Amino acid sequence: MKKSQTTNLIYVLDAITPLIELGGAGILASNVPWCIVLGAMPSEEGEKERQMMEFSRKDETKDKVEAINRLTQLAGSLTKRNDFNDENLQDFTFAIRQLTRYVWGDDKATTALNELKDMYISFMTEYYYQSVKFGKKEEANKNLERFGEEILKEDIDLRERIADIINYKPLN
Repeated sequence: MKKSQTTNLIYVLDAITPLIELGGAGILASNVPWCIVLGAMPSEEGEKERQMMEFSRKDETKDKVEAINRLTQLAGSLTKRNDFNDENLQDFTFAIRQLTRYVWGDDKATTALNELKDMYISFMTEYYYQSVKFGKKEEANKNLERFGEEILKEDIDLRERIADIINYKPLN
């Protein structure tokens, strides 16, 4: 395990890696990557969240990129499960927001986050498609609107991509 001056995100990822190596990602719940992020960088608005985010943002670029790459790798197999329960959808959205804040102003780390953001959009597109298919379009619209307009309001690109999902005619 690393003994550097990294923040909680790398520390938790280092701690969970032996478990994943031993049992594989299949033993984990679908929302584990999001819980790791939200444990290190809480999503609640307030002084505690601000302080923890400021602390986390002090990570060196290489540590941010490493953390994001590890989360992306972990998320790759877990997002294929199509676990669309409310908690997983919301936690994934908050994790993306917190990671976006984490890399803010760091071009290399921001670029590293793009693959996970693309996974997020693919996951939400599949969620929307399945919701429409099973007659839950109204609920999906409300969720995606809330995710885009409230939770991801700081990320214009993601907001627009969420709106594109809702407005994509072949899905409707």
